[in-house]
Amino acid sequence: MLERLEVGGLFLLVSLLIDLVFLALAALWVMALELQVTECAIGYGPAILRVGAFSLRAIPLGAWVNPSAREQKPFAGAGSPPSSGAQDPTTRPFENAPLGASVGLTLLAAGISFAAAALLLGPGNAVIASSSGARSYLVGGVSPLADAPRYLDAALDVVRSEDQRVVLGSIAAIIAGINVLWSPINVLLLLGVTLTRGWLRLRVLLWFAARALEVSWMLGFVVWTTRAW
Repeated sequence: MLERLEVGGLFLLVSLLIDLVFLALAALWVMALELQVTECAIGYGPAILRVGAFSLRAIPLGAWVNPSAREQKPFAGAGSPPSSGAQDPTTRPFENAPLGASVGLTLLAAGISFAAAALLLGPGNAVIASSSGARSYLVGGVSPLADAPRYLDAALDVVRSEDQRVVLGSIAAIIAGINVLWSPINVLLLLGVTLTRGWLRLRVLLWFAARALEVSWMLGFVVWTTRAW
């Protein structure tokens, strides 16, 4: 059972390291383009740590940047609230930025994880592992009781190989594949701060689909781990 927990722990560790690098580069990106953001966060759920615009949330999966709308809403977080509707005159909302600003920020996480995979596995193997990881993520998420444990068994075999370069590179490649898979959704999230109601509904549906896959994989991991008892 400890071996199986190690698989989950390694995935969370690599994911967290990639997320931290992403947020650091994302901060430089938005500052260089003078874009407005309200929060840079790791994970989902209630915030367990908040330092300025950064927050660490209860489920530490994924990192994201929350863009500011053109019309600011009253502040509803911790700390000293700004005056209602106040904006920094030296920055601009994402709606006023070029499309490349949102696309580049969205692909940044995938680029970081793929670069790590390419460094550890080689570019060719990284491409193969990333595409395979994205497919496995979808199939396993749809079938958490059958296919997800099968993919986790394969991951355990890789961990048992004791080739840390392959282990870490494979995890980075899987994360790269997942990031590319959800890139269109992330672009919509960044661009659609004040979109029409129809687009907002689509964004919400896609967001829930992404979270549903994550919950499905959590269920699959729990089932797979308990089978070792």
